[in-house]
Amino acid sequence: MTNELEELDRTKLINRVKLYHEQIFYATGQLPRNAEVEEFFSRELASLDLEYFEILPEIVKWTQKNGLLEQDQNGLLDPKQFLVAQAFLNTTDRRTIRQKLKELGITIQEFENWRKTPKFTNYLRKEAQRRFADADISADLELVKHVEEGNLDGIKYFNQMTGRYTSPEAVNVAKVLAVMMEILVQYVDATILTKVAKEMEQKIYGSLVTQGYEEPKKELEINFK
Repeated sequence: MTNELEELDRTKLINRVKLYHEQIFYATGQLPRNAEVEEFFSRELASLDLEYFEILPEIVKWTQKNGLLEQDQNGLLDPKQFLVAQAFLNTTDRRTIRQKLKELGITIQEFENWRKTPKFTNYLRKEAQRRFADADISADLELVKHVEEGNLDGIKYFNQMTGRYTSPEAVNVAKVLAVMMEILVQYVDATILTKVAKEMEQKIYGSLVTQGYEEPKKELEINFK
């Protein structure tokens, strides 16, 4: 019975040491030094008549299995982490992240643990932002490709972007607004009418631009009589 209790206490201590490693790693991206751990758990080790080196192999095995890898001091990722990050950010590869990780020999638990570390998370964030900023080049090239292939939608959108074409929808809206203002000017106070005109321009023209139409030349003028 005594041996069973001692083994239970030993297991509890090992679990606490694992938790300690996990917390330090998530906060700093580094594993705690052995001397630091030994000092922190000195009383519990002494109560069980244990030396830290006796449980160290089990701790090391656990950290490696769960992806708690030492981070490079210069902010560089571990080679395995770098490969996983590139696979995760590869939008042309339609496989799921689980499939990608399986091919690289990484477990989901390892990946999730890495994502809790500052350096890995910062790398993913910065690389994603860089790729997003570069996406406009790909978009422009794809648009040029459609234009060169004679795709009518592509040509229409290209002309809208360059201001060479104004959609009928935008032109019609401008004419309707102009007629409305001609009527309203006869019955509404000039100050109020000016405010109404500005708000209508902002809302309606803004909506057209949001939908992809080139903003037309504003024909909304108020002639007070």
